[in-house]
Amino acid sequence: MTFCIKCGKELPEGAQFCSVCGKKTQINVNRENELPISEIIGSSFKPSMNIGNFLIIFLPMLLLFMTSLYLAPQMFLLIVHNMSAIETSAIGLAEFVLSLLGMVSILVGTLSLYFLFCIYQAGVVIHNIGNRISGESKPYTQSLRMGFSRYPSIFVAAFLLSVLSILVGSIRYIGWLLNLIISCAFLLVYQTVIIDLKGFADGFKRSIEYLRNYTASYIIVYIVMIIIGGTIAIIGLIPIVIAVIALIPKLFGVLSGGQTTEILLEMAKIFSNPVLYVASILTCIIWTINILYTGYGIPTKLYLEIKKQISS
Repeated sequence: MTFCIKCGKELPEGAQFCSVCGKKTQINVNRENELPISEIIGSSFKPSMNIGNFLIIFLPMLLLFMTSLYLAPQMFLLIVHNMSAIETSAIGLAEFVLSLLGMVSILVGTLSLYFLFCIYQAGVVIHNIGNRISGESKPYTQSLRMGFSRYPSIFVAAFLLSVLSILVGSIRYIGWLLNLIISCAFLLVYQTVIIDLKGFADGFKRSIEYLRNYTASYIIVYIVMIIIGGTIAIIGLIPIVIAVIALIPKLFGVLSGGQTTEILLEMAKIFSNPVLYVASILTCIIWTINILYTGYGIPTKLYLEIKKQISS
């Protein structure tokens, strides 16, 4: 099954031109290595960085970090303070479980809201980056509205990608490789849905067609994006590592010979460390830049460059 690389229309076998838009098909035509890979990677950073894009990613991420850091020691201390009471029947097990579930539900709820907001976030940021790369000066409010209008299609793409990633990720030995293949296939779906206002099905077809017609360039950009993104993500962990490294020897000492209560108390101390809060802010800043550049900037530039090649 073949689709037009310009309008996405399904083409009959052997067609030389699209019956809808008239674009010449790419059957037996080698279009490899036509994309300026270095330009795609190098020129994606600046259009991705603007205060609106930064804040819409940074603030929810920071809220998630702070909520987790606040609740984790509370849960550890709750367990410690109630262990002896449970053993002596001073409080019931059900009462303890309900208290613990209350904290867990807050954390799960925060994670769920963060996931749902990230879908809206993708629509806003990709639309804004697309405008900036194209040289169009449009108000940020237009991108904010676009995030809402394209939410259903983006949600379907994000949901299916998440489900597929979970399913194939559980496959032993090759799950990680299958996840990379799936994310590569989905790489330009969001851009098609947001920039060209396509539905999920049409967006996925177009993403696959671009992958087929620009295989080498597409995969090279994807691999470079993964390498850059992974490197920046690891760099982002450095502040947190520095914040807790002085406490790690004591934690290992407790783990090797301490009781459960001592281990939980030590864990609570680590998560309550004020330095860890500061380190988390730095980590969120670095990861926000990483998401803007490698998560949204490079794929959007790649998508627009392919569109430019097709229309030329």
